[in-house]
Amino acid sequence: MELNFKMILRAFLEFYHHVSHKQRGGINVLDPALSLQFKNYRNSEYDPTKEITPWGLAVTNNKGLLDWNKLVKPSARDVKPFREANNWVDYKDVFLITLEAQNLTHLVDPSYVVTDVDLHKVQQSFLYKVLRDNMLNHEAKSIVKSHSKTKDTALIWGLMCETYDKSMSTSLNGDAILGWLTSTRLDDGKWNRTQGEHITFYEDKVKKFNEMCPDLEINDMQGARMLQNLIANVPNLANVLILYRQTKASAGLSDKITLRQFVALLSQQAQVYSMTVEGFVRVVTIVEVLLTMNSIMRSMLTTSMRTKKKTSMSGSRQM
Repeated sequence: MELNFKMILRAFLEFYHHVSHKQRGGINVLDPALSLQFKNYRNSEYDPTKEITPWGLAVTNNKGLLDWNKLVKPSARDVKPFREANNWVDYKDVFLITLEAQNLTHLVDPSYVVTDVDLHKVQQSFLYKVLRDNMLNHEAKSIVKSHSKTKDTALIWGLMCETYDKSMSTSLNGDAILGWLTSTRLDDGKWNRTQGEHITFYEDKVKKFNEMCPDLEINDMQGARMLQNLIANVPNLANVLILYRQTKASAGLSDKITLRQFVALLSQQAQVYSMTVEGFVRVVTIVEVLLTMNSIMRSMLTTSMRTKKKTSMSGSRQM
């Protein structure tokens, strides 16, 4: 084999171990996306003078990450108790965010390849204790207790997700959210916050419904149509989608829009409206203050004039 091909093969082997270490597992060398990644790695990071280190034994040279791992002290207090099955979707999101902040997401990842057995056991024991203390719902508590010997947190978390993602409580909550999405209107007088908050609240509800009921997922077209119905009678928002589509059509472009894009457009208009309303409220407030001050000044002047009149009348009587 020619030297040039040997160097390329060696570089690809190093690249394989590099990517496998980052992903904590083997990669598919037939993946077409790897070609561009390999070229970038070879041109920017690859050092042919260094020995190839197997990905399972590789240690990161990222000083910031090493310092972070030293400074971050996982705290069981960061995990909140799980009591009600109705709150499962929100609880799952917060729980995973907490694990990510503590660099412990691999403990609930069934595909994770353990490279440091002793460290993994200590971390598993820590997370198992956290689950044992905070999983107060009866089904979750039963799942945790049934794995007290193995303390396999990835298996425990997988069983909990399987149980609650398909539970009756989750399904009923999904029905309630769908009912709200299809019946609420921004102009019905029930919302006492800003327009922007209502729009983002709607988007969050769509995301939560899709998590609860993946078989009935609301796609972008449906979500945009439902959101348009929600703001149809609000003057400053009703024509946003129409103008967007007219602009795209006149430019010869597709007028399709994602829910995220539609929310962003509406949020801009809602912000302008809020600033206008706030400015109007400030003007009204200033006018009210001036009128109040004027009324007070008049009252004080009238009182002063009455006092002077009484004093002059009293002096004339004495004379």
